Amino acid sequence: MLQRATQAAEKLHRHPFFALIVTIVTMAGAVAGVIAVWPDRSGDVGTSPTTASASNSAVPSGGPIPLPASTARVGDSTVPSDRSIPLPASPSSVAIIPGTCLDAAIEIVGCDMDHQYEVYSYQNAGTCDTDALLRYLGGIPTIDLLRPEISAKALSIRGQSICALTASNGGSLPLKTAGILQTRNGDALRECWDSRVESEVACSEPHTAEVVSIGTGAHTTLDCQAKVERYIGAPMSGLKFDLHVDLTVGANPQCRIEVLAHNVLTASVRGLGTSTPPISALP
Repeated sequence: MLQRATQAAEKLHRHPFFALIVTIVTMAGAVAGVIAVWPDRSGDVGTSPTTASASNSAVPSGGPIPLPASTARVGDSTVPSDRSIPLPASPSSVAIIPGTCLDAAIEIVGCDMDHQYEVYSYQNAGTCDTDALLRYLGGIPTIDLLRPEISAKALSIRGQSICALTASNGGSLPLKTAGILQTRNGDALRECWDSRVESEVACSEPHTAEVVSIGTGAHTTLDCQAKVERYIGAPMSGLKFDLHVDLTVGANPQCRIEVLAHNVLTASVRGLGTSTPPISALP
């Protein structure tokens, strides 16, 4: 019996299929040995918590991954303190400077919309300089005049003492007024007179005279000819058929440029020079 088993095993050993099986088993063992000695680098990509490299050891388990400063977003709790992104200043922290426009509640508004105040300067010893106001508007002190409704007002806001242009009759300013006297829009701020209704009007409206200078007392001496010629920038002799100089009497005498005949002025004559006066005939 034993002899027969031995002979059968020898025949099986010599069979080609058996040789193939042995070869496959031998190769599988060799591969397993290579895998056993190959270094484990899974920690380099952060996929194995137990083999993570030192560069990834600070990543909190289940927490947000800190963003680099170049990719930090506003609102991320991980923005580095030394590279923080500044948020826009709130309106209450904006500095009040010349050119700032304010509404009736003393809140900042755009100057292209109706506003009650326009800051033109800072207070000097608690007062506001009207000469500074004229310069802000683009005028020249001692030459340019403003309507009585246009005045300077001292305001205190957010710890700042400022001076603002305002309409004392409660009206609003429809546009930014910085430099406005150098444009035709500035006529609305200049003082003119309409004898047809015996009332002061804006020079942007039809009128019969324009006020050039105002005295401070009944006995004030005014050289109206010189003041008018300085105001228009040319001798009055070239305009004698259209305009003439007039001096009113009263508590506060005025120098005026009046239109002749049955005409009205439709705009200011400030800086007119030798140009044709803006005159329109009455119907």
